[in-house]
This record gives sequence, C-alpha cells and structure tokens, in this order.
Amino acid sequence: MVFKFIKAAYSDRDYLLSLRKLTMVEHLENAGLFLIPIRLIK
Repeated sequence: MVFKFIKAAYSDRDYLLSLRKLTMVEHLENAGLFLIPIRLIK
C-alpha cells in the first residue's frame, strides 16, 4: 500500500489538533503527561 502525504491547510488545524488529542490522550497520560487547554495557562 502506498501513502501520499499532502500538506494540511491552515483551516484544518483545529480539526487535526482535536483528532490528535482524541487519539493520543490515553497514551500521554500513561506516560505521565497531561494536556491542559492553553487558555488556562497565564
């Protein structure tokens, strides 16, 4: 199977970030890393 990578558009950023969070949160938490929304960081 051959995969062709295409550059994501800037408008895809929010969707791709939410997809990454949905698929990676469990793995990150198992490694002791926890994500928090940036707006909570001051």
